[in-house]
Amino acid sequence: MSWNGHKLIWFTIPVASFGPNEGGYHNSLSDDRYAWLVKELQSTRKAILLFHVPLRTAVTFEHTEWAGGSNLTINTRDRLYEIIDKHRAHVIAIFNGHIHKLIQTKYQSIPLY
Repeated sequence: MSWNGHKLIWFTIPVASFGPNEGGYHNSLSDDRYAWLVKELQSTRKAILLFHVPLRTAVTFEHTEWAGGSNLTINTRDRLYEIIDKHRAHVIAIFNGHIHKLIQTKYQSIPLY
């Protein structure tokens, strides 16, 4: 889907990580979904990413902290970070859900809302 010359890339992350005392870690997406995301990012020069569970930054970590030190953000070991890092020149914004208030921060110089 596109909007105003920007490709909207929307995907669902069925698994999220809980930290800092995370148990066994599992990637957030299946291998075929990571491959799909790479293909989508390679096919555009202006992408907006939309997904529910937030990337982990200092700001998102602070706003998703639960009792006992648990946190609902995507684990930094997830392949999603590597993919976004590699294609960040084409990602103009990231919109995450889960945080039930307005925040604005950045991930790798990409505005994150």
